Formats: sequence, structure tokens, C-alpha cells
Amino acid sequence: MKTVKWLAIGMTACLLFNFRGAAQTPFYYNYGDNGGLLNITNGEEVGNEILALSGNYLTNFDLPFYDSGTYGDVNLEIIFQLNNGAGGSPGTVFYDSGTFALDLPIGNGALDFNINDLTTGDIVPLNINATIPTDFTFSVIVKGLTGDDTFGLYLNDPPTVGTSYNDYWFNNNESGWQDLSFADGTNNFALELDGSPTPAPEPTTIAISLLSGAGLLLAARRRRQ
Repeated sequence: MKTVKWLAIGMTACLLFNFRGAAQTPFYYNYGDNGGLLNITNGEEVGNEILALSGNYLTNFDLPFYDSGTYGDVNLEIIFQLNNGAGGSPGTVFYDSGTFALDLPIGNGALDFNINDLTTGDIVPLNINATIPTDFTFSVIVKGLTGDDTFGLYLNDPPTVGTSYNDYWFNNNESGWQDLSFADGTNNFALELDGSPTPAPEPTTIAISLLSGAGLLLAARRRRQ
């Protein structure tokens, strides 16, 4: 049993190392804070329409933010939408995280979603067998702010990988989507999207591969004895 156990652990490490290496390539990268903060209030949805490099399967993303709310009280929802609504506005949802609490200290923070976060426990899980569209909106909804609480997304321009339109989408659930922009032209969220040219393996597939590989190696060892 020890042989099978340690072979499985070794193979797991190799698979994760190889996939991790492939997953670290940004197909959209716009990190910094040269445009200050875009502050949003409860129930408002703001979206950044992204023009990303093509042919990538999303593996993780990183979104910095500022939060002055009480620990665990502020909630977020992350949504990916095709821009097939009226006038090119966000429309069809292809990923929706659902509402989750920000159990983080007050101040600067960042969301770091990996492939497990993107495919389990969500309202609309990400289809890991489909490449990310080259034109879509990454949007955020904030809830749970009270009193003088503030929540803001950092703005930065220009992206160093991929591009983005010089505006942002805003929806307060009253007048529908609006196309807005700041006078200085800094309208893009600080955001990193990482991907791989091949789909992430399903967890069950990894497990089956590990057991099969361990069994084959053990059988080969027995033949040699």
C-alpha cells in the first residue's frame, strides 16, 4: 500500500506542477492603480469589457480592491457575460460566482480565484472545456455595505496584455446598463486573467489517472521481481 500511496503522491505533484506551469500565462493583464478607485454601493453592478488574447482556457484570476467594511460583512458576486445585449451591453451569463463574503481584513485586498473556485459551488459554473471569449464583460456586484463603509475597484491603464474599451458598464437595476467613463480616460479595472492553451483536467480524471498509473507501475515492479 505504501508503494501505491507514494506513487500517487508523486504523480499528483508532477501533474499539478506541469499544469500550474501552463496555467501561469496571463491572457489579460492590467495590474496597478494609476487611475485611483471606482467606488460602488450596494446592489450596483459595474463591468469592464475585456478584449483578451484568443485561444485560452481560464484557470484563475486576480482582482485587487479596497474595502473599509467590517470583517465578513461585505459580500461580492463575480459575473462573466457576453456582450450580446442591447447596444452591445452585457447579456448572456457564462459564469456567476453567486454571493460570497469577504472574510478579509479591512483595507487593500485581492480576490484570487483558481480553477476549483470557478467550477464548484457557483450559480453558473465555468465550462472548463470551452475557451474564454475574446470579447466579454467581467462584472462585480457588492452587497452588505453599511454606514460609512466603502468598496472600490482599482483602475489602471493601459493593459499590458490584451486590451479594453475606454469605458465601463454600470447597472443599478433601475435604468439598465449604462456606458460610462471618466474624463481622464482611466476606466479599466486592475485585473489579471491567467489561462492555459489546453483545458484543465477534471478532478475525477486526475484521480483515475493517478490510480491507473500507480497500478501499472506496481504491476511492472512485480514482473521484475
